Amino acid sequence: MVEPTQENAWRRAWPLTRYSTAFVNRVPGQPVDPKVAEFLRYILSRDGMDAVVRDKAFLPLNADAIRTELAKLQ
Repeated sequence: MVEPTQENAWRRAWPLTRYSTAFVNRVPGQPVDPKVAEFLRYILSRDGMDAVVRDKAFLPLNADAIRTELAKLQ
């Protein structure tokens, strides 16, 4: 049995979860548009995470997930 914990939701072990995904349309090997990168960095920041979870409909990303996503903007 899988418990409905934040950790199990992050690991996608809990079946009743929803995810928000952002896709960036860019030429492979080219940098992300600076305005888009700034917005994505905000979403992944503490202030951005607070804004996303304020209504309690979403969980914040854990630190490992944030580092992984920020690395994709480089």
